[in-house]
Amino acid sequence: MEMISNRQLVLIGASYVMNGALLCTMVKAIEAGYNDVWMAVPIAVAAGLAAVWMLAAAARRFPGQDLFEVLAARHPVVGRAIGFLYIFYFFILLCRDFRILILYINITLLEYTPLLIVAMLILACAVYMARAGLEVSARVNEIWMFLYVVCVLLVPILVAPAIHLHHLFPMLYDGFVPVLKGSWFLFPFFGDIIILPFLIGYPAFKLKSGTQGLLIGSASIFILIACALLVLGANVASRFTFPAYELVRLIQLTDFLDRLELPLVAIWMPTLITKIAIGMHLASHGFGRLLPGLSPRELILPFGALAVSCSFWLFRDLAEMFLFNRLWPYAAILFQLVIPLLFALFLRPARNRQ
Repeated sequence: MEMISNRQLVLIGASYVMNGALLCTMVKAIEAGYNDVWMAVPIAVAAGLAAVWMLAAAARRFPGQDLFEVLAARHPVVGRAIGFLYIFYFFILLCRDFRILILYINITLLEYTPLLIVAMLILACAVYMARAGLEVSARVNEIWMFLYVVCVLLVPILVAPAIHLHHLFPMLYDGFVPVLKGSWFLFPFFGDIIILPFLIGYPAFKLKSGTQGLLIGSASIFILIACALLVLGANVASRFTFPAYELVRLIQLTDFLDRLELPLVAIWMPTLITKIAIGMHLASHGFGRLLPGLSPRELILPFGALAVSCSFWLFRDLAEMFLFNRLWPYAAILFQLVIPLLFALFLRPARNRQ
């Protein structure tokens, strides 16, 4: 049995929260909330905390079992159907992560490299890591996430000379509705913390570990959004495809260290590749739990190849990715709030009959 520590589980949750929101929806949230978008982060966090609380309440009743295993054991037909729905949900997240990373590399780093070459290199790294098991992926994620969080904490210090407080004013000029719109785009990415009880059961996953992962990830996004607003201003930041990347491009320590974004990207990119590997493990692990005759390890490569193919089919370009981010909150409500509420209310151990 693979063992991961509480710290590793927390960092996996933080990776799922911050990596999706960093590239996929940060610009949409700024467009919606404008200079008040920083207020939207706590509202989105509240929705994520509600999801964590409901899933922790359900997981606590089944020690030593993840939610895929619980669903298959307690309700063989309906439970498996819900489990397959969640596999499909996580598979869409996997396709999204593949495509956004490929697009990011193509737009900012390797403009003339064929997309298929980039996709194959990412797939090879992710498959190799996922086939080694969750424990190995968790250890790799622990290393890179620690470095990444340190870098995020250093960003406000490094951009301090370029901060201008007047970018935050006037506050609430158009009322509170733009803030709610910004939180609407953010909450599905913060709600991705729900993957934790499907990876591993109680007591490794509990309310404390889920909350810590959510808070670390959301705090990192809050810092980057606040710095983007204070340095670039909402009007400028909303016109960039990747505002966080444009923010760190402004960091210049000395006359000869003017491309500090490259080492920062070199630290961030392995965290997203590790997240993709964990997503591939999660999908194959779910199939192995719901259909015990299948080997999860052997499913990793087919799932990865299918995810790469579907990522190009579902998201042909960046415009379709932004359209997806506008529609995704509607699906997230079902998987992150409605179904977890049903788990908390009705998913209970079988009664022992004498």
